[in-house]
Amino acid sequence: MRNRKSSKSPLLFEAMSIFFGMIAITTLSHIVDEYLGLAGVSFLYLILVIWVSYKSQLATSIFVAIGSFLLINFFYVEPRYTFVIGSIESWSALLGFLLVSIAITSLVHQLRRQKEIAEKETFKANLLRAIIEIYSVETDSIVALQKFCRLLKSELGCEVAILKLDSTAKDSIELASSKPGEVKFDSWYLSHA
Repeated sequence: MRNRKSSKSPLLFEAMSIFFGMIAITTLSHIVDEYLGLAGVSFLYLILVIWVSYKSQLATSIFVAIGSFLLINFFYVEPRYTFVIGSIESWSALLGFLLVSIAITSLVHQLRRQKEIAEKETFKANLLRAIIEIYSVETDSIVALQKFCRLLKSELGCEVAILKLDSTAKDSIELASSKPGEVKFDSWYLSHA
């Protein structure tokens, strides 16, 4: 029950921040509309779309882009306060906004995925570098395995053990561990190893 509340709170917070962001951009756009015109107002909404793209999922970002398109159409395109588009210039401006919004949303999400991949690869490279350093310096293989287990425990946040399995006796011999002498495996694991 507690997990449900904690998982709903970030979604509710995200939805509320997007909603208030749209209200704030709409209010700001009403204030600066006569100075900036349709291009300036579209740019303000585009900033909102970019912010949501960076912080949220792809579907949410596309929803905000379409919502911004509709808000611009309703409040700032003649005839105002309708969803009718009166001129070809307005059509091209709105469609340009929508296409740019969706393209930027897609690019921001691709960038985020590539950043996550790069962070994982950096973690792997640093871990492998540390392992190579351990094995290049340490001459005793058991001591090296022990250091390796401590390294993995610090990086992964869980207990680590390296066991040598005896296939005839279905038993294990501990070679190294992050908690020496305290590693216990249940019989199911040993029977399926």
